[in-house]
Amino acid sequence: MWVTERLSASHDLDKFSCGTPVFDEWLRHAALPLSDSDQARTFVWSDQNKVIAFYTLVPHEIRRDSRTGKRTSSGAVAAPALFLSAMALDQRFQGKGLGGRLLVDAVARCIVALEKADAGVIVADAIDHDARAFYQHFGFTPLANAPFRLAMRARDARTNLTL
Repeated sequence: MWVTERLSASHDLDKFSCGTPVFDEWLRHAALPLSDSDQARTFVWSDQNKVIAFYTLVPHEIRRDSRTGKRTSSGAVAAPALFLSAMALDQRFQGKGLGGRLLVDAVARCIVALEKADAGVIVADAIDHDARAFYQHFGFTPLANAPFRLAMRARDARTNLTL
């Protein structure tokens, strides 16, 4: 069985292939340098240091009016957020329901971080229509001004994903 841990130089990335080359290359070449520079955090599922899945979280903020397309008169203009900038599962493990479990793992980590702010939003970009449908299935809502960028309030995530 695999464990979730922060990406490190000791992880074997050579055999990871999710079927989307941009994600494979991003994991191999960008994830660790961004993590080392505190710009992002990449977490992996690994089995004896062989990576089988990953997701990356980036500090973010979201304008309150971007969720609905309307201006709001209450509260701050922006809300703290975590951006799920990349998430992928090795092809050998796809089609087994593990993508949903990986998303729940990522969202649970977001909730823990956002609880310190006592508010917050989780934001994700969908690479295509299938990915957008995947996020929507788990309760994410497309933003009014960017249909492939989706969001979910942290408090809704606790309920939607039974966290």
